[in-house]
Amino acid sequence: MQAGLNERKLKILQAVVDDYIMTAVPVGSRTIARKYLDWSSATIRNEMMDLEELGYLDQPHTSAGRIPSERAYRLYVERLMHVSDLQPEEVDYLRQHVKKRSDDLRQTLRDTASAIADATSYTALVMPPKMRNATIKNIQLVPLATSVALLVLVTDVGIFKDTVLQLGEDFSDADIRALSQQLRAFLSGRTLKDAEHQVRTQMQGVLSQQRAALERVLDSLGGQQQKADTASLLVEGTSKILQHPEYANVEKAAAFLSALETREGLGPLLARAQDFNFTVSIGSENGTDAMRDCSIVTVTYRVGDEPMGSIGVIGPTRMNYSHVAGVLHYMSCMLGQILIGAGDDAPNKD
Repeated sequence: MQAGLNERKLKILQAVVDDYIMTAVPVGSRTIARKYLDWSSATIRNEMMDLEELGYLDQPHTSAGRIPSERAYRLYVERLMHVSDLQPEEVDYLRQHVKKRSDDLRQTLRDTASAIADATSYTALVMPPKMRNATIKNIQLVPLATSVALLVLVTDVGIFKDTVLQLGEDFSDADIRALSQQLRAFLSGRTLKDAEHQVRTQMQGVLSQQRAALERVLDSLGGQQQKADTASLLVEGTSKILQHPEYANVEKAAAFLSALETREGLGPLLARAQDFNFTVSIGSENGTDAMRDCSIVTVTYRVGDEPMGSIGVIGPTRMNYSHVAGVLHYMSCMLGQILIGAGDDAPNKD
């Protein structure tokens, strides 16, 4: 237990945080006594003064109640918070908005971000998966004309089929199909980051015409990977933050919106979050002035046991952390299942 915090102080601190999250109004001892704890106002007031001295509460005005400090929110998310179960109607809403696998991975992720933003009333963030970690489930060359083929790549995180390749002179439909079989034999079950080494190892024994075609395939796979890995962070529900009283100040709101537009500090933060299942970054922990009054909550989504990316929300430090955590945990499971083709079997927490 943190120094100076007994059970009574913890109960009062939790009550202050819970009430301030709901109301955005500084919390007084009478409010705590009336709504949460059957103790005298004097007892609660004395404990709140101690909590203020310990750095867990702030008093914005002399005659006002107290509000939680960053230190209080940190203690709250680490020790006092319980992840909320979603209501049946919330589960239905999320399933209806993100329920089907799409060949367009980016649209699936955008739908996910939009659903999270609507469900939480905060701005939602989604970091796309790193393609180099994707496993090739199938790769195929479809003949289009003499020496021209469509490269279809199916990975465990999506389907990409928009690459037309010129394979060289006198490459017949039969040659294209034979090369397609070789690629499947070389690459099925391997990650994209291992694909180049595997193909180049196998190329030693093939004819020069096939080697030239395989080089074109490798160039295309590298382009697919680079294109996906450099895809920008997805942000949905940007205006949601303006619904909260903390951002009634025009200058503060403008700074926040500018930071979202430039993605200042957000990409690296979400990229680092992929190493953890659940992270909360509060106020000054975010590292930028524009995010000093915000909290960012993230959850990793996976395909099988492999971490692929992260989803999250950004909102005021006075955030409903327990509900946000419930939504993000549900959506991370659902997204992982959608990406492996099991979207109709998403977890149900009703």
